[in-house]
Order: sequence, then structure tokens, then C-alpha cells
Amino acid sequence: MLSKAVRIIVVAFLLAGMAVLVSCEREKVLNPDEQTIADKTYELFTRVRARDYRVIYDLELPYFREEKSFDEFVNSHWVKTYNPDTILSCQIDSFQFIEDTAWAFMQMEYRLGDGSLYNPAPKVIWVKIDDEWYKPSLSRVANQQEFEEELRIYWEAVEALQKKQSEQDTIQEGEE
Repeated sequence: MLSKAVRIIVVAFLLAGMAVLVSCEREKVLNPDEQTIADKTYELFTRVRARDYRVIYDLELPYFREEKSFDEFVNSHWVKTYNPDTILSCQIDSFQFIEDTAWAFMQMEYRLGDGSLYNPAPKVIWVKIDDEWYKPSLSRVANQQEFEEELRIYWEAVEALQKKQSEQDTIQEGEE
């Protein structure tokens, strides 16, 4: 029979454990951006394990998909040497956001070639562009910024030409 003091301690530990479980459950409530990133992360690893590399390509930054076709991507050394069978599990522990960049802090488990387990804790970057989250693997944020600047300059030039053409059309209409 347990003494009254021991029973009180056991009850206190049980209540503390329940409090921890409740707080963990509350921490699992994700804001919309966190939920989107979590969903995309789990879809990414599920599809990659099935050797569906299209998901990696689709999550690359837009400039990358403009410059490289899917065939070029899937035939790259990086994809050809990737071994998705080694991924055993992945879990997102937390997120950090700074403006339109997010980091998903993860726990991963891989089985190495010798059968041993490897448990890295990567920090996976996500970038938000036009309300869509991307996970660059081979693409680079700096290259995306250059691409966007080139697009901005292009569209400014198009608008200037359209304005000039409109002004010329107006002048020609006035002369008639």
C-alpha cells in the first residue's frame, strides 16, 4: 500500500503530465502559413519516397522553373544520386518567420547504407512569393530577386511603350 505522501506525489506527477500533454496539444495549433508549409513538407517527403521528383521541381523558385525544364532537373546529378529510400521519418518541431521567409525546424531519421540511423535536425527554408510558399532545393533566393528585378524592368518598359503608343494614336486621331 502506498503511503499518503507517495500517493500525493504520484497524483501531482500525473496532473503535471496531463498539463504537459495539454500544452503540447495547444502548440500543435498552426497558423495558416505554418499549416501550408507543414502540408507541403509532408507531401514533399511522401511523394519523394515514392520517387515522384516533380514535387521538388514544383516547389523550386519560379525563376528556376523558367530556366530549367523538368527533364533537365530530373536528369541532374543531384536528383540522380538522391536516395529517397533512406528517409524513415520527418517531423516539424517549430517555425521561425521573418517577413516572407520561413524556417521549419525539423527532426529527421535516415537509414544509412551500413544500416545505422542518422538523425539530423535540419532547418528547412521556405520563401513566400505572391502568396505561395516555395522550398528552394537547387534554386537560390538571390537569383529569384534578380529575376524579379528583370521582370519589373521589363514590365516598366512595356508600360512606357504602351503609353507612348497610346499618345501617338491620340495625336494621329486629332490630326484626322
